[in-house]
Amino acid sequence: MNNQKVQEVGRFQAISFDGRSYEFIVYDNNTINCISLALKIYNIKKVILKPRFGYCSSTSYHEIKIDSKNRDGVSQLICNYIIDLELFNYLKKHNMISYSTDMAYLYNFPDKSGYDSDWHCKGTPFKRARKKGPILVKQKIGMFN
Repeated sequence: MNNQKVQEVGRFQAISFDGRSYEFIVYDNNTINCISLALKIYNIKKVILKPRFGYCSSTSYHEIKIDSKNRDGVSQLICNYIIDLELFNYLKKHNMISYSTDMAYLYNFPDKSGYDSDWHCKGTPFKRARKKGPILVKQKIGMFN
């Protein structure tokens, strides 16, 4: 019987436009727990980094139910992911995060090569446009239409 304890590898955060913070703990058994008071999710296999973030359990994909705007008109969508470079590389190496190329530019991830061909990232989160720069600028400040 293997009695090895699971070790914490690191932590990262997702911050919404309305100031909510979701904290994630990454473990060396390739699982992630979200320990925020508003959202407690355990044994996550992969986090999908996007404005309306999702996650994969061992059997299915789930998207977090958040409002695009609250009663004050402020978006609850994710405006920023705070992940240090070493942890980002660990997550990517162990296939524990996924994001589209658009999201890599929106969130300024260190690795701009997203997984656009993954089953849950079909299509693009942005409107089809030849020049995405102006769209990304608007979406970075929470203007999603």
